[in-house]
Amino acid sequence: SNTSLKYANLRDAILEEAELYDADLTFASLGKANLDGATLNKVQLIGADMNHASLKRASLWEANLSRAELTEANLDNADLWRANLNKAQLVGYL
Repeated sequence: SNTSLKYANLRDAILEEAELYDADLTFASLGKANLDGATLNKVQLIGADMNHASLKRASLWEANLSRAELTEANLDNADLWRANLNKAQLVGYL
């Protein structure tokens, strides 16, 4: 779909079961957002703030999470197949 949400403020948003394919969320603020069961395949999340976000059962196939901040994020049962986590911050999770 190539949706651009660069720098979007989605902090505390409820996006359960949302479907975003090939969207650009570079530097978006998703802190404390609820993305449980969401499909974020091929999404650009470069440098995104996802601290304390809930991504339980989310699909992030081929997502680019390079330099994303995921401190205390809940990734239980998330599918990160071929996701790019280069320099991502996963403090408090692993």
